[in-house]
Formats: sequence, structure tokens, C-alpha cells
Amino acid sequence: MIESFRSATLERYFQFGDSSGLPFYGYALVEVADILIDLASAEFEISDFERLWTITHHTQCTSAVVTVNGVESVGAITFNFYKSSVFNVDFYCEA
Repeated sequence: MIESFRSATLERYFQFGDSSGLPFYGYALVEVADILIDLASAEFEISDFERLWTITHHTQCTSAVVTVNGVESVGAITFNFYKSSVFNVDFYCEA
């Protein structure tokens, strides 16, 4: 379950569907929505999440890769998690 967002723009998209200010378009924007829905699930488990998304564990956070066609990486949704709680949800976009 998402406890906090680092990005107000991403939070606005999640809550209201307002994608203005986000650098993702088309299918990549759909993937962002799918990732956020998965992270918001009360049953969120990182092990299940890793079956659906390409996950990278960094020192400070974990990221889920956003693609345009299932192959080309265009960015990532970054977050911290503990058990089923997700914190500091943010995004990174490859220019």
C-alpha cells in the first residue's frame, strides 16, 4: 500500500489521472498506472511484483522499469518498501 509520494506530479496522476507534467506518454503512461495500482494494493508483496516488472534494488530505493513496448526502457518508478507498505514513490525518466 502506498504510504507516501516523493513526487507531487506522480501523486496527482495516481489520484486524479492528471498526467500533465509527467514525461511518460502512450503505453509507457499505461505502465506507470499499472505499477502504481500494484504498489497501492493492500496485498503488495515485492516477490509477486518482481514477476510482473523488471525490478532493480539500489542502495537507497527500489525501482520498477517503465517500458514503451515491453522492451525499451524509458524510465522507472522508484520507491522504498517495508513489508507491504510503499514509501517515497517517485519517477525517473531517461531523456
